[in-house]
Order: sequence, then structure tokens, then C-alpha cells
Amino acid sequence: MSDNESKTNMGIIPMFASPLFVFPIENWSKHRKSILNLLPKIEPLNGISTDRTARGLKKELPHYKDVVLGIVEEQLEEFSKVVWQSKGVSEVNETQIGITEMWYRTDTAEAQYTLDNEGTVGWTAILYVDFDREIHYPTHFVAPMPRPDDGTIDKYEFPCDEGMLVIFPSSLAHMPGGMDPEENIKRTIVSFNMKTTPTDILDTIIFDIEEDNNDTE
Repeated sequence: MSDNESKTNMGIIPMFASPLFVFPIENWSKHRKSILNLLPKIEPLNGISTDRTARGLKKELPHYKDVVLGIVEEQLEEFSKVVWQSKGVSEVNETQIGITEMWYRTDTAEAQYTLDNEGTVGWTAILYVDFDREIHYPTHFVAPMPRPDDGTIDKYEFPCDEGMLVIFPSSLAHMPGGMDPEENIKRTIVSFNMKTTPTDILDTIIFDIEEDNNDTE
């Protein structure tokens, strides 16, 4: 047996994976009411009510963000710890999460959906606030690469339920599931984008950007 043959381990090696963090939240009935009472009442457009503006235009988080983040605080702490440990750190004393955007969305059976992602923000979280598993279909996640044999693209549906927080890479393509049109019971989620930031940054560079003045006298 040659040296090369003795060092070769045959088998399947999973090179890449897209993690999906799933956190159930205790005492959900109480938290559900707290969030729903704070959400703004917005008239639906094409079956969708949302306070989300065009990406990048909103400069502040909504008024309900403290309540939402307070409810999922333990789950976010666990998530940030796992992310930090995945970088090779065995003991975690402190972590940071930066919330870059938050919005709510209420759908009816009239809503139409398209496949989308949040870009290279970092991570996206979905909190299922008002969700009936018997009527509302789960979020669809799409594999980042096609199958090598026939070029088809795998889809994954996690059997989510009300009072669950799921977190996934923001670049992962996903789409809300529909709902039973005969029931037509509203579904409400709160979503937010976030970045995980190492606490032992060695240096920080700050750039002062001067505004261009193109006005002519």
C-alpha cells in the first residue's frame, strides 16, 4: 500500500452548510399580547400590512423594538455565544449584537410572495407572533446552490410555530409560506436584521465622509 492510499479517507465531507437557529420562547401567550398591542395599525396593500420602508432609508428602529428585544434577550444571548464559539473561542465572556433594522408584517390570504434575501447584512431573525400552524404554511428556505445531478434547487421548510424565533444567514434566499385561503386568518411576524461583532477588536478605523458640493454659483 502506498503512502497516498494509507492517508486517503473515503467518504462524504459536508463542505458547506447554512445554519438555522430555532428558539422556542416560554410564556408566549403573555408576550404575544404585549407585541400585538404595540404594532401600528396600517392599512393592507395587496394583502400585506407592514411598517418596513425601502431598504436603507429608515434611520431608526421602531417604537416596539425594546419590548421585542427584551422578550428574545435570552435567545439572542445563546445565539451570539454559539456564533462566537464557532470562531474557535471555547470560553465566551462577552458578546455583542448590532440590530440594523426591524419591522413587522401582517399577511392575509390575498398576499403574494417573491423569493428574496436580505443581502450581506449578517443575520436575519423572524419572530412568529401570530401564527396558526394548521392554517399558515412555514417559511421556505432555498439552498444556495443547485443539485449537481439535475440542477434542481432544494427547498427546506421548518415546521415553525407561534412563539418561535428563527435566525439564519441574511444572504439565504427565503420566502414566506402562504395560508389556507378558505380560512384567511391573519399572520403576523416581527423580523430584524443584525450583525454579530467580536468584542476583542484590535483597532477601529473611522472615516469622516465629506459631502460633495456640486452646486454651482
